[in-house]
Amino acid sequence: MPLYNVESKSGHDLYQLIDGRYQIIRKGRFSDILLGHEYILVKEYIADFLLCNEVKGIRFEPAIIYDKTSAQEWHDYCVMLFDCTFNASMISMLDHAGLKAYCMDSRYLFVTPDLKILLDTTNFKLQFSRGLSRFG
Repeated sequence: MPLYNVESKSGHDLYQLIDGRYQIIRKGRFSDILLGHEYILVKEYIADFLLCNEVKGIRFEPAIIYDKTSAQEWHDYCVMLFDCTFNASMISMLDHAGLKAYCMDSRYLFVTPDLKILLDTTNFKLQFSRGLSRFG
């Protein structure tokens, strides 16, 4: 069975500042997951869920999202860090069994079929596409 790409629609575009915060550079909306160039941020409750279920290949660090126009900060996200990153040509070489997560091209989140099934049982606002189907 293939891996699944976890998608996010209409989230903010962010840029990581030198102090580690993520500045909003294009406003969208706060979604359960924010994906962009060189970052994947998830709400703290998703990080807690993944840790409690012993998902392999990931760890988390606190993240701060900053809006320069209002000087507001949000502290309810975590940056998702990966033991394994890959590119599209390597997807078939990854272990697709068990509860695992991977990062493709430093910006796309992929999960195993078992992890997708587990995530489908939650109320998290996540969307999935099969394999590389959304990449053309």
